[in-house]
Amino acid sequence: MKVIELGLMKVFTPDEAKRVLPYVRRIVADVVETHATWDEAFLTDEGDRADDRPFHLVAELRQAGVVLRDFQQGIVSIDVQDGTAETAMFWQPGMDEWVSCREAST
Repeated sequence: MKVIELGLMKVFTPDEAKRVLPYVRRIVADVVETHATWDEAFLTDEGDRADDRPFHLVAELRQAGVVLRDFQQGIVSIDVQDGTAETAMFWQPGMDEWVSCREAST
């Protein structure tokens, strides 16, 4: 598994992507459930924080190699390498599995 320092981006195999999805589902459920309480200024403020939970949830996803694209809808993405092709895959609550950008747009 390739790890790039900027944000700990990982490139998953298809099997790794399937295995990480249950973990991602749990974290994203917390994100979606609590996003309404996250003030926009709070998300960008690096000063004193009364509640670090939003940062911990995003950090957990990043450590797993997952990028949170939308807090409200819980859209996340990963990069998957299958053979020689690397594809961005997306997931959001209500979906059974990761879908490629092409699949999502059709």
